[in-house]
Amino acid sequence: MVLQSTDGGFTKAELLKSSSSRKRRKKKKESIFRSLIRPVEQKSGNNRHSKFYGKRTKNTFKQFIKQNLKLQKDTVKGLKKLLKKDPKCLDKLKDLAELPLCSKILKFEDFQEINRLWNNYAKELIGTTDSITVMTSKLSTCEFIGAFVEVTHSGCINNIGQKGIIIWESQHNIIIVVPRAGGWRSDISVTNPKYSYSELIGGLRIINKEGTRFKFRVNVDSESPTSTEEPCYIEFEIIGDRLMVRSIDRANKKFKNHAVRDIEL
Repeated sequence: MVLQSTDGGFTKAELLKSSSSRKRRKKKKESIFRSLIRPVEQKSGNNRHSKFYGKRTKNTFKQFIKQNLKLQKDTVKGLKKLLKKDPKCLDKLKDLAELPLCSKILKFEDFQEINRLWNNYAKELIGTTDSITVMTSKLSTCEFIGAFVEVTHSGCINNIGQKGIIIWESQHNIIIVVPRAGGWRSDISVTNPKYSYSELIGGLRIINKEGTRFKFRVNVDSESPTSTEEPCYIEFEIIGDRLMVRSIDRANKKFKNHAVRDIEL
């Protein structure tokens, strides 16, 4: 005699059969996922940026900055040794970037397209308003990565007159790319301006916001001005002490128009 369940349940044989079928379906799903993952892994291995795969962007960028700053120091040392052997070796070159020693330094020209994109962004942000209050309120909360900036006042004398394009902004510092053999010395009336070795090679500069004032410039001309017209710019100065917040927090911050006593003029 065989007793069967009468309450709508399952027998032991049916339970074993269903559990084995679930295991087979699970293994089938795992095999499908593995087949999807393998091509991605093979593709990432052939990618030239595969060394950054699976790493945090913030840590990778910090490592990139440290490597470039170390490369600039090593390039300055190598340039000093080269000029000791042959003091007139730079006279034959039109551009210092032609030297193999300086070929890996970040170039200002490579970031000019980012500056053009930022200028269009700032021009669109300002719009057609003529109110200075509206302009300053919009520009104080905008993104500055890609802007061309000049340091007009700083607690560090070496930072005064530095000009370049911002490639990174943090809470306390900004990182800019400066042109080779450029800066405030070329703007003054000196017959033969003398540059330091670090000014000759250009590269990255880290500027502290505290006690620093920055001057920005926005080109408000049309995209195709005539050759006879001079470009029209709007210049504005920003106090670094009031920008010591993250850019993501500054977008929601309201700056009040009132007298501030702790600003050094």
